[in-house]
Amino acid sequence: MKKMQRIILSLTLLLPLFFLAACKEKKAAAKTERYTITAGNYGAGGSVGSPIYAIAQHDGIFNEQELDVKLFQTDRNAYVEALTVGKFDLTFTSFIAQVASAAQGADLVVFGGSQSGGEAYFANKDVAEKYKNIDNWGDIKIGLLLNSTSELHLRTVFQRDKGIDIKGNIKYMDGEEAKLQATVKGVVDATHISRQYFDTAENMGLIKLFYLNDIQPDYVCCRLTANGQAFRNNKEAFIRFLKAEIKAYKIYKEDPDAVINALKKEKFDEDFIRKYVLDPKTNGGINFNPDPNFNGVNDVYETMKRIKFVENGRDIKEFFDISVYADALQQVIAEYPDEQIYKNMWTFFIEHNNHYPDFEKEYLKK
Repeated sequence: MKKMQRIILSLTLLLPLFFLAACKEKKAAAKTERYTITAGNYGAGGSVGSPIYAIAQHDGIFNEQELDVKLFQTDRNAYVEALTVGKFDLTFTSFIAQVASAAQGADLVVFGGSQSGGEAYFANKDVAEKYKNIDNWGDIKIGLLLNSTSELHLRTVFQRDKGIDIKGNIKYMDGEEAKLQATVKGVVDATHISRQYFDTAENMGLIKLFYLNDIQPDYVCCRLTANGQAFRNNKEAFIRFLKAEIKAYKIYKEDPDAVINALKKEKFDEDFIRKYVLDPKTNGGINFNPDPNFNGVNDVYETMKRIKFVENGRDIKEFFDISVYADALQQVIAEYPDEQIYKNMWTFFIEHNNHYPDFEKEYLKK
């Protein structure tokens, strides 16, 4: 009888150890499960152009997260439709078309940031001095691409700060070359261009007025946007994607040699990288923060509704998610509690996403 009691006691003591071992095995299996994300891109030469993507990909940070990111080239005029039907899981690109489609019911989710800055207004030399002061833009003729990020930002700034719609001052152009030529010939007074055309504009005799950051600090440009079904079914993959980009962002901010090496693997010229990615005097204030910046997107979305660019649009919360970025950043902070840059990124998150519904309840407690 005593022998049987000893056996039962031994089994009772060992049973929790068996359960603990089983839990550890399950956790290990979950940790090592590998995910795949497909990304659509229409960048020149097959490159995304983002140093944090390049660092995460070529320096093995995606791999450390047990994540494979496969890049597919897509047509600029069809990428939103391709994303919507699930030909790939996410895009890195300009957000106007995605937001407009999502507002009308397309199953898309904006969940992170890709790029802001790196853009400027240039003017014909005969009128440049006058238009360096945006308060003098009441009679300006400006060349822009139809439904572009630059158009929506400009109209947002003027409606917010001056209470006017500047649409009547805009002349729509077919492309970058058309905008530059029209400005040189005086068909328009000024135009908006991105960093890869700064040298061309100056060589054509145009004068830089100011960067977009000068009139709209931390304005939103390219956003990370996901296919809705892929996002809902595979959130862990998107969290890992953002964790990798957050870690790559630290390297981008602290190690210029790593930026150069990673972007050279994306076929970028070193002089271009130094001038238009790294040098704050010439890069147009470009930044590649993966933060979603809900506040900035919402400002533009409100303009889109006000000017009837979008009619009867859905509530933005239905197609905008900040939770995966918050989760990813909190996990990185927990992993590296002494790294100040990650704490600074959390501060930026609070300042640029605090207009999100129920933000205070959900995030200020963290």
